[in-house]
Amino acid sequence: MTTQNRILSGIFFLFCMIFSGYIAKAESHKIYISPSGNDSNKGTIENPMASLNGAIKKLRILKKSGQYNSPAEIIIKQGSYFMSAPLILLPEDSGNTENPLTFKAESGECPIFYGGKKIDGFKKISNNLWQAKIPETLKYGWNFEQLYVNGIRAIRAKSPNHGLYSLKEVQETLLGNLGKDNKIRAGLSFISLHLSHDGAGELSSFKKEDLGNAVITLYHKWDNTRKK
Repeated sequence: MTTQNRILSGIFFLFCMIFSGYIAKAESHKIYISPSGNDSNKGTIENPMASLNGAIKKLRILKKSGQYNSPAEIIIKQGSYFMSAPLILLPEDSGNTENPLTFKAESGECPIFYGGKKIDGFKKISNNLWQAKIPETLKYGWNFEQLYVNGIRAIRAKSPNHGLYSLKEVQETLLGNLGKDNKIRAGLSFISLHLSHDGAGELSSFKKEDLGNAVITLYHKWDNTRKK
């Protein structure tokens, strides 16, 4: 082999190595997530991660280590994902025209993300009452007001089941300074709402430990107040 051929062969070999390295590097930024995955996994199609937050965290580590020099794709496999925290993207997570960051479903699949928690382990207490324990309500102080059953939003227990109780009286006290035209220039108003006998009687039947979880909605003077 001549010297010129050796040089050309060496250049071709070096080009193949660089090109192969670029392809391998690009592939390393395809991060797969799956409901059956684990955020401690590598994020490959064989060993997917479990969450969007986990995938973003991995990309941040790659970026800090200087390995984030090609387009990144977070590929979401089929299934249901229950998010315990919102996905927060920071400015440093952004891609650019040459190296974009893309979130996409696996081809032909339709994953679904839920902001709530799936509740299992219901036990029948009586003909009209079922019970389930949710550890997070004790551990994290969760307090939720919505429940979906088979994709349909359930109606909360309420009283009365039909119609409304009437307010007995509504009193409003204006807090602020009057101008020369007798109009309030600044300040707030204090509203005192008095329940009717029926409405007050309903609340008086509550146990003390349940009263703090009750939500009351009051309609008054073209406004409404909703509180515990």
